[in-house]
Amino acid sequence: MIYTIANIATGLFESIVTFMLFGTFFEKRDNFPKCVYPMAVIVFTLLINFSNILFKWGWMNVVFILLCTFIASNLYKGNLKTKLIISLGVYMISLLIEMLVLLLIIALGGFTGEEVISTPALRLLGIVISKTIYFSVAKIVTKIILIKRKQMSFKAFSNYWILFFTMLFSIILSAYLLFVFQYNNEISYMNVLVVIDILGLMYSFIFTMYLYEKLSVQAEEIANKKVLEQQLKSQSKHVDEIFASQKKIMKMRHDLSNHLIAMRAYMEDSKCEEGLKYIDKISHDSQINEERIDTGNMVLDTILTAKRDLAFSKGISISMDIRIPQNLKLDPADMCVVFGNIFDNAIEACEKVDDKRIDFSFIYKDYALICNLTNSAPKEKNHGLKTTKKDSFGHGIGLSNVKAVLNKYDSLLNIEQEEEKFILSFAIFR
Repeated sequence: MIYTIANIATGLFESIVTFMLFGTFFEKRDNFPKCVYPMAVIVFTLLINFSNILFKWGWMNVVFILLCTFIASNLYKGNLKTKLIISLGVYMISLLIEMLVLLLIIALGGFTGEEVISTPALRLLGIVISKTIYFSVAKIVTKIILIKRKQMSFKAFSNYWILFFTMLFSIILSAYLLFVFQYNNEISYMNVLVVIDILGLMYSFIFTMYLYEKLSVQAEEIANKKVLEQQLKSQSKHVDEIFASQKKIMKMRHDLSNHLIAMRAYMEDSKCEEGLKYIDKISHDSQINEERIDTGNMVLDTILTAKRDLAFSKGISISMDIRIPQNLKLDPADMCVVFGNIFDNAIEACEKVDDKRIDFSFIYKDYALICNLTNSAPKEKNHGLKTTKKDSFGHGIGLSNVKAVLNKYDSLLNIEQEEEKFILSFAIFR
């Protein structure tokens, strides 16, 4: 009975790891409730154990489990060809690990293959070690993919990997020593305790790494929020300064008729020199340059006007295509962070090249706000540009803040770099 329970428990372990890998390669379907996936893990576990009982260790067992794996992959988004390849790869990795562990037990213990398979304790030892290694391989694959997608540094996970491999080797060694001790001494009443102990170690491994990852993510989110708060304070101060300047310009425009009367008086009295001084004073006080961008959204208009004027002052050619509704459902502080940072980065990159150009569009289309910003940039590429916080072109903390803000909305962010061009685009839906 205890070995039957252990087989079911290790089957559940394999199911969890399989779905963990599917979650790495694919996205969950939006139209499925959350309870579908835990239920699928349980069903997959039952099918694995059913196959092991019915088909034993034959080829029918391999085919049946592989078929179940492929069916389970259809709970996720993706094309059938990719799902078939991933399903085959996932199962083949598990099968290969089981075969290697079987050969290892035969070599170290001096057993025959038939003895290992037919002896419940030895068979369970092989299953426990193979599933633990399977989980470890799956975790390594997951981290490699995350590093590739998000440009995470392997060094950043040094503590994680130390804990991970320490627990892995400890569990494998403990499982081997306990089962060998029990096999050699044949203490029957210890069977249950040994099996429970090993299963406890296996699941402790999973939950320890799960909790560690969750705590690491929370710590990173807290750090990002602190950086974002500092950036928001800086941007808010910048917006206040722009508002003050814009109010001053609006006041000058309001008083323009009075200024015209005064200049007319100077001209009628032939006081040209005094009139010119008066005009110079008005020009200096108003600091009116180009026409103010007017989309109907005061915060956005202020930011874009200020960044456009800054670009002009640095000799950067800039074009803007803005077609958006007046009442955007975006937080003003969020707009300040997003547009302030992407324009600051674009201007900084343009300053490093001869051909200085920025093309910006912000359009509402098909129930989505679509933004594209393309700017000149140095020729050499930075392959970690998409997510790294250290970038030679200045796309550093600013981009991480932009990403943090966009994550608050239903959005997609894409960043590319061509020969001498940097392209940032995002879409905010609904």
